[in-house]
Parts: sequence; C-alpha cells; structure tokens
Amino acid sequence: MTTPRELRLLIQKRRSERISDSRIAKELGVSTPEIGRLMKRKYPGEKVAQKLGLPIICHTCHRKVSKLGEKTTTPLSDCQRWWRGLSRADRDRMIQNLFELELP
Repeated sequence: MTTPRELRLLIQKRRSERISDSRIAKELGVSTPEIGRLMKRKYPGEKVAQKLGLPIICHTCHRKVSKLGEKTTTPLSDCQRWWRGLSRADRDRMIQNLFELELP
C-alpha cells in the first residue's frame, strides 16, 4: 500500500523527467485530471484510491475504512481461553460458588 505523499513524489519525479501527465495517468491506470487532483492533495475517491493502492477513506467521516472481510483479533491469554472453553453451566456454577464463599 502506498501513501499519498509517495504518490505525489512519484508524479513529481516523472514530471521532472519531462513525461506528460497523460502518460503518467496511463501508467498509473487513472484519468489525466486525476494527476492534477493528486498533486493538489485532493483525495481521489474510493475506486481510484483502491486502484492506486491508497487507503480507502470514508467520504462522510473521513476515517480509514477497513478492508471487507478483514477481522482484527487480539490474542487471548491462557486464562481467557480456559474460561471460554468452559460450558455455560460450569461458568455459572463457579460464579455461584464464589458468591457463596464471600458471604460471612
């Protein structure tokens, strides 16, 4: 995945090599006016951003959107895995025993 800054630097480098915007656009697989928008630091839109490898940003809240189907899970500790491995009845029984022990 590239960043917008890396993309701008690439376009600047290609322009310094005297390559036209239309040829740069053809190499990147986008329309010619999109090159000008990218250089003005405008967000290109979801489809173009995906094509360029940029992070997709929500058009309403301007936050990064996670990829579809991508789940981030945190690793569980040993005690959490053990607790979740118990049946519901066993868990309820253990909690009930704890409450009974605490009453003096």
